[in-house]
Amino acid sequence: DPIIVNSFAGHIATGKQIIEKFGSDELNKEVIDFVKKKVAEFEKEDPVCKRNARYNDAYKKKNWPEFITVSKEIISQEANKALVLDVMLTLVSVGYDRTVIDKNDAYNNDTVNYAKMALQQLQAGQASQTKQYGVFLPFKTKENTESWMNRILGYYSYYKLDQKKEALAYYYKATMIGNENKNQFWIYTDIGNWYFGEAARLDEEYRKMRAANNNTDTDESKALIA
Repeated sequence: DPIIVNSFAGHIATGKQIIEKFGSDELNKEVIDFVKKKVAEFEKEDPVCKRNARYNDAYKKKNWPEFITVSKEIISQEANKALVLDVMLTLVSVGYDRTVIDKNDAYNNDTVNYAKMALQQLQAGQASQTKQYGVFLPFKTKENTESWMNRILGYYSYYKLDQKKEALAYYYKATMIGNENKNQFWIYTDIGNWYFGEAARLDEEYRKMRAANNNTDTDESKALIA
């Protein structure tokens, strides 16, 4: 579901018409003062409504550059921490899909940064405003949300940041929290490939050490094989 938008444009226009027409009437001063106060409140809130409308519209039209931009505006401007978490989570989902589905790496940095921030907030006990963890395409439960943040961070670490060893911890946590990623075969394949590659590297080093010492072990080669 989109962010709720309550446009005050009509109220502001009506209020200004009342003030312009009756503002000098001392008999209505109390009413006019009330209208002025409400117009000021509406004018303060209206930019937020327009921002939220841009957010919803950008997602609906799949205007991803605009969507990421407005998401970051909401995250930096919004005092409602629960809403901020939901917006972060949807930004991460959109960024991840652009990388995996569209093969577009333009949003990788934002996706990684906000996935880390969202994971920190979840671990600190921050609740979701929607109760479903995300604005669009929510993750449904806190556990599945944490699992997906770890899975996504594992993916970027492994494939985009050349941090394969660091990816293993994220992958492991993704399989241990909730049920969403317990049976994702490619997670286990990536983990296995890293260990296989590391074993092959160590084996090559070991063989070179032995060859350099007349094919006999040294304390250094024994330590390596251990």
